[in-house]
Amino acid sequence: MSKKTNRSRLRWSIRNQLIVAFAIVLLAPSLVISISMYNNARTQVASQLITSANETVKTANAFVSSSLDAKFHDAEVLSGLFDRSMIDGRLSPQIVPRLTQYIKLHPEAIDVFVGTPEGLMVRGVPKENENGYDPRERDWYKQAIAAPGTTVMTSVVINSSNKPVVVIARTLPDNSGVLGISLNLENIAKQVDIQVGHEGYVIVLDKDQNYVVSRNGKPGDKATGDYLKTMYSQEQGKIDYTFENRPKQMVFLTNPTTGWKIAGTMYTSEVDTAVAPVRNQAIMIVIISIVVAAIIVFFCIRMIMKPIQRLRQTTTLISAGDLTVDIDQSKNDEIGDLARDFAGMVSSLREMIENVKDTTDNVSSASEELAAGAEETGRSVEHVTMAIQEVATGSERQVTSVNQGAASIERMSERVAEISGHVNEVSQTLQDAAKAAVKGNESVIDVVQKIYEIQTTVDKLSDIITQMNNQSSEIDSIVDLIRNIAKQTNLLALNASIEAARAGEHGKGFAVVAEEVRKLASESGDSAQRISDLISGMQGVVTQSLGVMEQAKQNVEGGILAVDTSGRSFSKINRSIKAVSSKMDDVSGATDQLNIEADAVVASIEQIASISDQSASNTETISAAAQQQLASMEEVSSAATDLTRLAEQLQHVVSRFKL
Repeated sequence: MSKKTNRSRLRWSIRNQLIVAFAIVLLAPSLVISISMYNNARTQVASQLITSANETVKTANAFVSSSLDAKFHDAEVLSGLFDRSMIDGRLSPQIVPRLTQYIKLHPEAIDVFVGTPEGLMVRGVPKENENGYDPRERDWYKQAIAAPGTTVMTSVVINSSNKPVVVIARTLPDNSGVLGISLNLENIAKQVDIQVGHEGYVIVLDKDQNYVVSRNGKPGDKATGDYLKTMYSQEQGKIDYTFENRPKQMVFLTNPTTGWKIAGTMYTSEVDTAVAPVRNQAIMIVIISIVVAAIIVFFCIRMIMKPIQRLRQTTTLISAGDLTVDIDQSKNDEIGDLARDFAGMVSSLREMIENVKDTTDNVSSASEELAAGAEETGRSVEHVTMAIQEVATGSERQVTSVNQGAASIERMSERVAEISGHVNEVSQTLQDAAKAAVKGNESVIDVVQKIYEIQTTVDKLSDIITQMNNQSSEIDSIVDLIRNIAKQTNLLALNASIEAARAGEHGKGFAVVAEEVRKLASESGDSAQRISDLISGMQGVVTQSLGVMEQAKQNVEGGILAVDTSGRSFSKINRSIKAVSSKMDDVSGATDQLNIEADAVVASIEQIASISDQSASNTETISAAAQQQLASMEEVSSAATDLTRLAEQLQHVVSRFKL
């Protein structure tokens, strides 16, 4: 039961197979197309974002370059306007007005100044007290002095007004000082702070890795991160890194004028956000595909499974034995072909069952006839046995009579031998002899009559045995018929097994029936073979009995001849006794002749006794053969009974089918 439950639980039905097949065929392309479309969109969006970031960085770089290049040019022009002769204290009248004018024209310039080797500081925005400010100690001065005739720029610093600035410096033509422009970076920061994507932004770092522009750091602060190593080792490129546990991408380049690193950074999640509509659209397409596929699959499976279920219900009825059900053959497809083939198989099965039913009826009738024939033969054998027993009894009586005759003849011989010595007793002896002769004659007549009866009985027994032989031949023909029927039934069962095997799972029930029919046919063939063997043995015994009966006939005819001779001898004895009575004178010669005749009678009687013994022996042999034939017929009757029972069982099996 558990094994059957497990098999049912693990059953891979046609419905499930069709659902999986349709799901693969209909959903797989949708999934592949959706995933491919999503990946392509993601790649394109990522590429577009990177391209946008590159354009943004290039735009920022262009703005930085345009802004700072102008200031570099201004520093070059201004530095060429001054020399040592114009330096006259902090308020040098030839320098300060020009510096002040420049500041008014360029508001992004916080201050313009000239520092001298003597530590003098000439400003465009004079201060009352420099508080010990020494330009020689400042980076802008040192860098310019280190590179005379070249415009240099310092790193970002925070001035006293808490503003991010850089100083662009250049030595005067006669190296009598250094011109410096203090540039406010707030305007540049505002212009360069460009949105990259939705959450991205532009980062500008100076050559010392200090922030110039950044949303996550103040200008002048030192930048940190693993990406800096890659950024400062290349002129431009793309970097993937993690910021605050979120993956980001950065594209960067190096400004050729300032050496600043201008980068556009953005979160990689923006790609997912950008392709979310595409992803949602793909999901919607897959959902719609699933719904449409489910509807299509439902109707397709319904179209396939409904006729299969009807065919299965029909096969269930057929497996229960109802061969009268109609099979729907209206479908014009493979299922319809299967239904038509199955209908043909059921029709063939119905014809085969009808043939088996007719065959079983014939087998049952034949077995009943065989049983009746066996019973009749048994009764005939019983009659033969009784007749043979009567013959044996008659033979015993004949032997007794012959023995008595032999004894009488012996006594007569003794008396004939004593005639010569007892002449006075001749009359009495003759009387005794006459009585003995009469008795012997009567015995001989009785023996003749018994032998004739034996001959009649033997003739009847011969006829009965001949009739038994004929009936055995008829039984043999019936057995041949049964054997042929069994072979035909076995062939039909084999065909049924083949058809059941073709039917597969639905033909298992019929395969069991076909196997039972084949077993019954095999048992019927075996029973028929045993009956044939018994009939063959019985026919051999009957043939032997016919031979013995023929020999018994010949022996009885010999006995009749011998008894007839004895009768004639007794007649002669009777005449001799009468002659002795009338002719006492010839007593001596008559006694001699009587002695001779007595010897002949003794010999004849001995011969009769031998024949009677042989006849008794033959009757015993015939009786034993009849007993054996009777036993054989009982076996035949038992086999016929078994055959009838098997036929009834086969009829019971066939009756399960409703034709």
